[in-house]
Order: sequence, then structure tokens, then C-alpha cells
Amino acid sequence: EIAHLGQQHTIGGELWDDLNTYGVYSLTFSEGGHATMQMHHWLEPPARDLSGTSAATRDEDDDDEAEEAPKGETTQLWYHPFPLTRNISPPDDVLLSDFEALLPLFHKILSEAVRRRVAHVPAPPSERIRDNEGRIGVLFSGGIDSIAIAALADKHIPIQHPIDLINVAFGNDDSSNFDSVPDRITAIRGHEELRAASPHRTWNLVKVNIGNAELDHACHNHVYRLSCPSNSMMDITISAALWFAARGIGYLHGDPSGSLYHTPARVLLMGNGADEQLGGYGRHRTAFRRGSWPAFQRELAKDLNRIWIRNLGRDDRIVSDWGREARFPFLDENVVRWLQGCPLWHVADLTQPMGEGDKRLLREMARRHLSLTASTLLAKKAIQFGSKVTKQLNRGKSQKDSKHFIAKPDVQT
Repeated sequence: EIAHLGQQHTIGGELWDDLNTYGVYSLTFSEGGHATMQMHHWLEPPARDLSGTSAATRDEDDDDEAEEAPKGETTQLWYHPFPLTRNISPPDDVLLSDFEALLPLFHKILSEAVRRRVAHVPAPPSERIRDNEGRIGVLFSGGIDSIAIAALADKHIPIQHPIDLINVAFGNDDSSNFDSVPDRITAIRGHEELRAASPHRTWNLVKVNIGNAELDHACHNHVYRLSCPSNSMMDITISAALWFAARGIGYLHGDPSGSLYHTPARVLLMGNGADEQLGGYGRHRTAFRRGSWPAFQRELAKDLNRIWIRNLGRDDRIVSDWGREARFPFLDENVVRWLQGCPLWHVADLTQPMGEGDKRLLREMARRHLSLTASTLLAKKAIQFGSKVTKQLNRGKSQKDSKHFIAKPDVQT
């Protein structure tokens, strides 16, 4: 018997929900077979119960909209294991040398986070896997988050192992223009950047092309069930893109044979946590315009504290459906702790244009320490829009909601 806490969602007659990450959980089983769940908080016990989902909402914020927050709440919420230590407002004389001194430190700590996640990954249990076949993949849009992770992985993976850069694009069933999808364009350019920066590595750009029929079949109702209880329209579109990308079946860019390629990667690196900590969302700029640095900090704190319910549980369920493991270097404990100690105006400078001030620390580190060029100036484009999955999934529908993804009993999946 499974104990459930917080708001519960019914899937196929069963109740499921995500458990929060504000502590660790224990299960105590009685002689009668009943289970009691208890959360052990990271820090001091709270004045209110934060188990289950009671301390966060499963809302669907628009990327450009920031919520109004109560005045004075400028620090990280207490239940995060790494309390806020950074100063909120910049001094009058911000020194460029102070910012530049942070770049090698950030490079070192993020590189170590990637190393931990790519080291000693065993080959898949298959006789056909040879020692020179890849074991690591990167969910790859060509944007600054994924290309920085790929460039850092290159430093820690044996040179004879290829690295698979998996990019997904959606279009009509009869489309031959998948390479014109925005994320595909940046992925191809990013692939060329990585080849130039590390020419001795085999970089496999895996182009996953998904037509309408395959998309509809997967979403009714397999992807929906995996995504639940995160079942908003935004969740379903993101889940669909991640599910097909994690499957890892596509065509190798530049392969004249046109043969289907199946990635052997057992671990997929993802960029979750970069936008939440480095100011990558449009709503961060909205908050900054409304209330300067304190409002920007509140928005960052809110995003990081709810990432477990908005992203991580859903993405892990989606990726693991294919027997692969999602790993998140930007959410390494040491990376999070280090970023929490950085002056906020060095992490991001939202007085600068998009593609420059947002995620400023990451962009400049990638330029100086990873030999990346054009990708360091790309503005963020969410996967559901960059891959065009939202456009294809919503075609012909007057109401943009997720209820129509619940399959009828006679639908086979």
C-alpha cells in the first residue's frame, strides 16, 4: 500500500503524486500492512506542514509573467537546503575584475559536476555494444545550457567514445523541412561549434523527426500517463518533446546513408536548473522591471524552490521510460551552493539585452573557457516552442487544454 501526501491525482483509477524535496522520507509498515510516511526536514522543523505538495503549486506560469510578491520577502524560503547568502543590491562601483574572477571558479565547479555524472557509466548489457560506442547523450537544442554541458562532458569522457547530441523537431507527416525548425537550426550550428572546439571527438547530432501521426499516438495516452500528475497543456507538450528525444531514434546529421540511428546512451545530460538559477526566463525580466534586484531574487527563489514539482519528477518519469537516466549538472549540490553565494548582479545583469545579460555568468564562462562563440549570444527558446511540438499538438483544436489526451478505454497504447 502506498501512502500519498498532498493533492492527489487519479490515473487509471489509482492515486499518484510527486513528493516534495524539502527533506527525506521514511516509510513505517505496521503488522496490518499499512504504511505511514514521515518527512524529515533538511533544517529545523517548520511551523506548518510542508509534506507532499502543500508548500508549492503546480501552476502554469507564462514564461513572461512574474507574480507580485509581498514586500520584504527577499530571501530564499527556509526549507531550501542551501540558505541564501548573496547580497541583493549591487554597490555603486561594480568592478569588472570581480566578475572575471568568478569565471574560472564557475568553470571548475560546473566541470566537476559534469564529471561526476559522466564518469564510470557502464556499457549497455548488449553484445553489440563495442568499447568505442557512446554511453552519454545530451538533450541538445544548441542553446547555451546544453552546449555548455556538452563541451564540459568532452573534457571527461574518453576520446574514443562519441557523444550523442539528441535534437527533436516536430512537423507534418509529409514534411521534409524538419531542419527549418528553430531548435534544429541552432542544434546544427551548435554541432559545428563543438566540432571546431574539439575536432578529435566524434559528435553525433541525432536528428529526431516526429510527424503528427506519431505524436498523436504517443500522447493518447502514454505520454499523458507518464506526465501525470503534471498534466497541464504545457506539461504535456514538454513531456512529448522529451519523450521522443529520450527515445533517441533519428538520423545522424551528415550521414549520406540516411539510416536510422539508435543511441546507445544510458545517461542523458539535461540543462534543468540553469534558467532557474541564472535568470534565464522572461518572467525574471518582468520581475526586475517591477521591483529591481529584490524582485528578481524573489522570482529566482520561487523557481528554484518549486523546480521539483514543475520539472524534475515529470522529466525523470519521461526519460526513464526508455531505460535511460536523466542527470542534471546545474543542480549539483556544490553548483547550487556556489551560485547562492555569488553576487546576483554577476550571475545575471538584466539591464543588458536578451542573449547577453540573462545567464551572464554562464555565457561569459563558455566564451572564455570552453571556446564557444555564437551559441553564447542565443536568447532562450523553450523546448515546446523551439521544437514546434506545441504548434503541432494544438493544430485544429479550439481549446488548448490537456483533457483530450486522456484515452478512451478502447484506445490501444
